[in-house]
Amino acid sequence: ADVLTLGVNDFDIFAGLNGDSSDKIGLEIDGATLGFLLAKEKTGEKREWSTISAKADNASFVGINNITMSASDISLKLNQSANDNSLLDFTTEVLVDTGTGIAVVLDMKSSEGELLEVSADTQLNLFNFFAFDGKVSLEKKIENVNVYGETNPVSADKLQIVVQSADAFAGLNYGSSDAIGLELSDVNFNLGIFADRANNSTRSWTTLEADVGGAAFVGLDGLTVGIQTLEVAINKVASDGTVLDTATL
Repeated sequence: ADVLTLGVNDFDIFAGLNGDSSDKIGLEIDGATLGFLLAKEKTGEKREWSTISAKADNASFVGINNITMSASDISLKLNQSANDNSLLDFTTEVLVDTGTGIAVVLDMKSSEGELLEVSADTQLNLFNFFAFDGKVSLEKKIENVNVYGETNPVSADKLQIVVQSADAFAGLNYGSSDAIGLELSDVNFNLGIFADRANNSTRSWTTLEADVGGAAFVGLDGLTVGIQTLEVAINKVASDGTVLDTATL
């Protein structure tokens, strides 16, 4: 196969409008490091595979008044399959040179299937009405899961969204002494969606675990509403009535 690699380190990106002016609107990314590999089969079906591993110090959306969206400690991994669903395997790591003495490591495994992993420490403020601050991650890959009543593990496509140690606010005048609304602290959230990969199978399972360290309604004199601990657990059955063993996830 023909192989092309590209490595860059500590670069800044802007995508949007009016990039050279004070009126710019768009996405700014600072301190990014990226390793990219593209492979193309020279004979036969001439399949193509691509893989990316990237990190960035900071990212923010700029130019819209009263909307703040920013992130730090950003990480991205992508392993894209060819048109026949085959994948590159990096069980033996590949280093992509950035030309600055720093190499980007590609370590994805084909056994995980087509892979997408994104994570970042995220801050969001919409018109001082809704605010969020916490670590968010998304993962899409193949994973073996255990189903109650079945002897063998089931190969499933997994989509997982995780929120860790987050604080949130919904109400009015966020960030001021006149704030009125619902405050949540130390929020953890784990949503998993699993689809059976067996031929002609329509089974899928959904799991959710969430807990809140504290919750309070603030800003109204004479009204006190508080929660010290709140936990939620959901394990939704598939169309055939089967349930995942969440203790093994």
